[in-house]
Amino acid sequence: MSDQSPKRLTLGFKVLEEIPSILRPLADDTVACYRRHHSDLRSVYVIGSVAVGEWMPGVSDLDVVGVVEREVHPDNEAARRRELSTLGASWPQVSFINNSILSLAALHVENPDAMVLGRARIIAVTGLHLWGDGIDFRAHVPSVETMAYGRAARAKILMKRYRSGVINEPFRSNPRLLARSSAKAAIRVLSGITILRGATFYISPEQTVTMIATYAPEATPLARQALAIVNGAESEPRKAMEITEQAIELFYGLYPDSQSE
Repeated sequence: MSDQSPKRLTLGFKVLEEIPSILRPLADDTVACYRRHHSDLRSVYVIGSVAVGEWMPGVSDLDVVGVVEREVHPDNEAARRRELSTLGASWPQVSFINNSILSLAALHVENPDAMVLGRARIIAVTGLHLWGDGIDFRAHVPSVETMAYGRAARAKILMKRYRSGVINEPFRSNPRLLARSSAKAAIRVLSGITILRGATFYISPEQTVTMIATYAPEATPLARQALAIVNGAESEPRKAMEITEQAIELFYGLYPDSQSE
């Protein structure tokens, strides 16, 4: 697909000006944890459901990205992840704290990794600034095509990692969370079909599946299977990964001329 005239995303949400007050103490503790473990920390953002007002107490996670200057080896994230896993478990208001790092050094290389680019793009679209410098991510606001192909590419990478056993906590020790993470990736892939066909872009899995039913009926059975897992249906992680891999196959079958990341 040509990107000669990239189409802008039509968003079905607005980013909040601040997180819900009930989550503020948890957010402050999360920022403090990032600061303890990353001396070059520049900024911290909340993304996803909390940032756009779709957070559901006790069901949704707290999705946080720390922005650092230097590249971070995955092994050097383990201590932070362990601490935040314990912190999230002590807060029944969230399912867990989904935390990651965005390295500015890795983002500004000539050909950034798809996962790195993906974090920058989602901050650009849904990022709610928590702490530190207010970094301008507007250059990373994706077009429809970039978002669609990027989501499929990141899901493909994620499934490869999960299949090979490269799984961070708390997903490694919690099969239900691992299955849910995989199922959410499937919905994100299928959302790419809808936005390429003119649908509004949503963060919410439920609203995304509604768009899928309207704009991509051929993807609806997979989307409904994935949504059931996201909403708590019992599933082996392997089954959720299979659903995601089928979603990836469907996406590239319909739109084979993917953009390079």
